Amino acid sequence: MFFVRGWTATDEIDYGDDFEYDYEYGYGYDDGDDYTGRMKFVAGTKKKIYSDLGLIYNKLSILTRITSAISLQSAAITKSVKIRDVIRELVKAPAKELDELIKINPTGLVPILETSFKASEELKVIEAEIKKLDEDEDFLKLMSLSIDYVKREEIDGDQVELFFNSIYSKEFDKVVLTCDDSLVDLMTDFSTIIAKNSQTSLIKKDMITRVGSSYLDIQKCLKQLEGYESKTAGLTSQLKIFDKLIEAKGGVILFNGLIHKTKTFEDTVDLVGTVFSKTKNFWKPARWIGGQMSRIIENLKTILDPAHQTELSLTLGFPNTGDLSRVSRDLKSNWFREKVAQRHSVNELGRELKGFFVFGKKIRKLRVSWNTLREKFKEVSGMVSKFSGLMKWVEESGLGENDLKIAQDTRDSYTKFWKDVPVISDAELTGFDGVLGSVSQLKEHFDGVKSFLEIFEKMRKELLGAEQYVKDIGPKYEKEHSGKMDQNPILKLENPLEMALSLGKGMKVLGDMVKAIRYKRRLRRAMNYSEGVTKKIIDFNEHAYVKEFWKSSRESIGKLLEELDALNNFAAKIHDESPMEMRKILDQAAKVHGFSNVFRMIAEQLSHDNTYPRETKNFEKLGELELDFSSHRGYLHAASLSFDELKNYFDEVFDLNHERHSHEVEPNHLPAIIICVAVFFLVIIAIFIAYGFTQNGRKMYVNIYLYYFGKPEVFEKRWRYSLFLDRQDGKNALIDAAREINATNVMIAVKKGAYINVFNKFGNTALHSATKRGHPEIVEILIRNGADCTLLNSQNKTPVQMIPVNYPKLFPDKVERYRRLERIYIKYQKKKFRQRVPNEFPATSYHIYIEERTEDKLTDKFTEKFQSITSDEATLTTTHLIVHTDKDGILETDNLELLVWVFSGVIVVKESWMSACLKDEKMIGNEWDFVVTKIRYKGIVYDTVPQWAKDAAKGVIPYLCGIYVAVVADEYPNLLALASIVTSHGGVMCEKFPEKETFNRGFRPYFHVHKGPLFLVHDGKRDLSVYKNDPDKMYTVLTEEEFVRFMLERKIQRNKSPNPIPPMNDMED
Repeated sequence: MFFVRGWTATDEIDYGDDFEYDYEYGYGYDDGDDYTGRMKFVAGTKKKIYSDLGLIYNKLSILTRITSAISLQSAAITKSVKIRDVIRELVKAPAKELDELIKINPTGLVPILETSFKASEELKVIEAEIKKLDEDEDFLKLMSLSIDYVKREEIDGDQVELFFNSIYSKEFDKVVLTCDDSLVDLMTDFSTIIAKNSQTSLIKKDMITRVGSSYLDIQKCLKQLEGYESKTAGLTSQLKIFDKLIEAKGGVILFNGLIHKTKTFEDTVDLVGTVFSKTKNFWKPARWIGGQMSRIIENLKTILDPAHQTELSLTLGFPNTGDLSRVSRDLKSNWFREKVAQRHSVNELGRELKGFFVFGKKIRKLRVSWNTLREKFKEVSGMVSKFSGLMKWVEESGLGENDLKIAQDTRDSYTKFWKDVPVISDAELTGFDGVLGSVSQLKEHFDGVKSFLEIFEKMRKELLGAEQYVKDIGPKYEKEHSGKMDQNPILKLENPLEMALSLGKGMKVLGDMVKAIRYKRRLRRAMNYSEGVTKKIIDFNEHAYVKEFWKSSRESIGKLLEELDALNNFAAKIHDESPMEMRKILDQAAKVHGFSNVFRMIAEQLSHDNTYPRETKNFEKLGELELDFSSHRGYLHAASLSFDELKNYFDEVFDLNHERHSHEVEPNHLPAIIICVAVFFLVIIAIFIAYGFTQNGRKMYVNIYLYYFGKPEVFEKRWRYSLFLDRQDGKNALIDAAREINATNVMIAVKKGAYINVFNKFGNTALHSATKRGHPEIVEILIRNGADCTLLNSQNKTPVQMIPVNYPKLFPDKVERYRRLERIYIKYQKKKFRQRVPNEFPATSYHIYIEERTEDKLTDKFTEKFQSITSDEATLTTTHLIVHTDKDGILETDNLELLVWVFSGVIVVKESWMSACLKDEKMIGNEWDFVVTKIRYKGIVYDTVPQWAKDAAKGVIPYLCGIYVAVVADEYPNLLALASIVTSHGGVMCEKFPEKETFNRGFRPYFHVHKGPLFLVHDGKRDLSVYKNDPDKMYTVLTEEEFVRFMLERKIQRNKSPNPIPPMNDMED
């Protein structure tokens, strides 16, 4: 992944400061506790001896590490992997949290904190002033509330007069007392008796009789109660005035108790100003430190959570710390030189991997910083959390320079009418005590937090440095090699990342088996524990499958040990052979079954008491093993298969397939060759002719002819069905593939003849979207298959204009992609490519729905004859809609659900088509002679029906692109139908009322620049005049009928601005 020039045959390779050649899995003993294999004593020291399987594992690990290094170097040159993902795996951190952590720049935090603490010293000299303010706190609060009340409340005397007049004139009684008092009492008593069963039947009977005799009066009363709320609305608002008067009365009483302090109010306000002025420097630093610290804490907590397990894929070939540093020595190892390179020079491969070695050094430094940060965080996490909380409290106290101005304005305006006086909030007057206390606590933790931030800054700098180093590799390489990438041995390995992953997964399983062999004695010990241990596990373990396993644990563990012994014996026979022979160990390892590790659960169970301490310790060690080998057999077989490709690769790199040229004189076989070639071509021609008589052959030859010589009208006839041909799972296959950035699926859709200039719901073609996102491989596929580079999208931009103007700064990680895009557009700007021939749409793929109003007998006969392509209900796969029309062939309907299908783009045909098909089955493919061209809605005829089908087939910019629709009605039965129309034509159904402040002012729909983009569909029962008369003209108010007419009229007034205002910023594409 990493290219640096300058490594020569005489150079020493830097193995790295943390180089360790003792591999984790290879030893033949278990941590000095017990061991298998042999033990030698040399000069009084104990020498570690590998198991035979461990020897093979170590040798194949050399090959795995070198292959993984090659794959990462290749990925860096070709920019086919995100370097952040590689670093994340190496430091074992989750992606989301690491990204969030690195976004935080701690560079300026420490200086800002130091400035704040220096300024905070000034707070201590104003403690006397703070104490005086505390004494006046009640009065200051009252003044603040009073000022606020006077500014906010106003008593309308006219409304008070109207209220009393309504009482004097008895109008109040007429409005409020709509029913007679005795009648209300009767209904109340009746409700109570009905609700309770304790009343006697005699009382109930009497009450029912009284209610029955008053039936007409009750009915009249209930009638008068209709609209009661609106009738009394005016009186309700007048009564609220008295609530204000009561509130004001309470304030006057409270104010009267503190009236003596009004004489010194100006002095008190001056004191507030003095406090703010003296502490002015404290409020200047940035107010985001506490939030930043909180984010650091939360992300580090998640990253350091022991429960988190980082899944390796890109770095699976480097399972142990220091593995990156071993690659340079692996290249120089005797085993690799003899068995793989076969004594050929490894200098060129090492030269091209030198960049990987530099990256390894950077990662080594990063790991040191990362581990230091981890340890420091464990040490000061509580301190940092408290510090963060205190900083947030200080920042959220609301104190700042604006408060000084408020205090000054308050004094100046005091002698004026209170309405002009600014309001001083409680927090601004009483927050100093808390701030002083918090500052004192902050200083106690400052040194520890400062040290933590400095370590964090160092780690972040090293991570970003390693990341940027790799990002620069591709452009540097291309520049220095003038595009001759094929000469680099690193780039000769096909599918390098997949190869390294396959090899890494298989070696991971093999390594687990090596470790299991190291723990053989521990496994045997577990087989022979006392009856007490066995009984405790079977009777009391909380996991049912553990209990069941332990009943036959001796057999299962014994079988595993036998299989591991057999594997180790097989390894003894081949551990000195070539890699191609040694690869057989992977296939042999696939025969080891193993079982799910139950030892962790047993160790957890036994750890709750100290009855079996030695057994508990043994189970804890065994819990480290991964023993479910049977579920990973596929990894072993896949790793074995990868050796064939690896052999071919290294043979090519080290020129092991070179053959000597033969000097023998070859006989002249030219005549025989010519005859054979002629016969061969005759046979090929005969095959082509025979194939042309088959259905598929005729189809292929017709498409070839149409591709080179077809007339536009032939293409247009086929494109009429593109809406259905190009649809997959309800979505356009080409648009969906481009959205998923899937070049393979884009090519599949193109080869099937998908209409290539189709627009998505945002008003972009696939070419626009792929260009904007920076995917040159997709762009080239589209252009070479006829995509129109001159089409304008809903922002009036051509595809090439979708390349961001300032992409080097905006998207530094995509610079090379956008440069490739620029070269592609320049390369093809004067070339024009043919579009692929669209497929034919066979009648067998029709999905016909017949409207209920058609003639019953005709419908039954048609359905019976064409049963396989008709349906009794409309679905998302419906292609044709047969409708009843009048004598002039006009479809008449006011049904919004039927209009949904007209607007959806299905082919709408007259019922006379059914008659024609019953007479001649071939007419089933001639539906275009029977299409409905006109529709009558609410008495007005529109001729836009065919246009809906045509635009849907060609996928033009959606008619409602940029329109947001909300329904303003208590009940709206056609909501689903309306939503279907809106969303299928690029509009957006709003879940809540669209406030214009949410959108960019001046934004207009692309096809309806004369209308406001926020459509309010209402039922006519609400007054929406304020939105009709919106000064910004952001709203368009319509009834359902007006909206349908708007659709059927299909009037277009395109937004021709070169830079149309988008609905919102950061819109999708």
